[in-house]
Amino acid sequence: MKLSRQPVTERDDDARHPGYRVAGHGSFDRMSIGDLALERGGVLLDAELGIVTLGELNAKADNAILLTTWYSGSHAAYVRHYVGPGRAIDPSHHFVIIANQLGNGFSTSSIDPGHDAATHGGGPPALSIADDVVAQERLVRESFGIERLALVAGCSMGAMQAYEWATRFPDRVERIAAVAGTAAPTENVQILITALLNALHGEENTTASLAPLRRHADLWALIGFSETFWNDGGWRALGFSSRVEFLEKNFDPLMLSRSIPVLEALANKWSRAGRYNDGSTIALETITAKTVVIPISHDWIYPPQDASLDAARIPGTTVETIESTDGHLSILGQSAHYQAQFDNIIGRLLRN
Repeated sequence: MKLSRQPVTERDDDARHPGYRVAGHGSFDRMSIGDLALERGGVLLDAELGIVTLGELNAKADNAILLTTWYSGSHAAYVRHYVGPGRAIDPSHHFVIIANQLGNGFSTSSIDPGHDAATHGGGPPALSIADDVVAQERLVRESFGIERLALVAGCSMGAMQAYEWATRFPDRVERIAAVAGTAAPTENVQILITALLNALHGEENTTASLAPLRRHADLWALIGFSETFWNDGGWRALGFSSRVEFLEKNFDPLMLSRSIPVLEALANKWSRAGRYNDGSTIALETITAKTVVIPISHDWIYPPQDASLDAARIPGTTVETIESTDGHLSILGQSAHYQAQFDNIIGRLLRN
């Protein structure tokens, strides 16, 4: 069965939510995957995944790589900073599928205007990480005819999706790379999610007010980057002369363009591990894919010790720490130093 594909370009008014236009994120395709039964009840009717594909699938269909997105992220960062000629993930060698997660403004959500969902128990049905992976597996198998992915890689919430792939579809993935994330949200992350949701709520939470998004951005500036990044002027390596310039010209435009309903949907999904809802019962021991766990040295959200706890339970896994004082938001991929280390790790994984 071939899933229907609808290219979205600059000529289209593609935004279902403010801040999610081609002009800021680049062209993509909408892939209709049909009705999607959700893990926690309800059905997402006529669900669509927003995707980008780069490169060509080879005759053996064994060169496919799936990249999964993080909280507030999209295909854009991967296209701009993770994939390219001479990189570890190179479209001249690999067929790259970048899949926007459900509810991120490009793929369908139960809150999308003009989209329907069969509810379960009242209100829009809740999305989970498992729903993303089930949707992605359907896409990979039915649209592209791929039986086994060479690699599933993702950062932060994308790492949760990679783990879910390896536990839910063990025969469908050869390798996984979990960057700056754990299989289930830690207690530390649950507190962060609560703080993010509280920042987005409030009586001034209207489409005309930036106050909730301002609070949300301030939280991310504080915890997304490390204290070393701020105190040592890490913004200079990114081409900015001051903290204020970096925030006003780089970080704030990124964060203040987002949609509150989208961020709320993603935050709520972030709190749900997927198939295994309790971190102590995640079947990491059953993973057979070649696995590399990639924490970031100065990450406050997912410190290396948390990632190492997951790695210790996966047979044969390796831990490769990226040294970056940028902190968790190194995953934005803007630093050449981060890119070089990522390429080195992923390149070695793909050769094994």
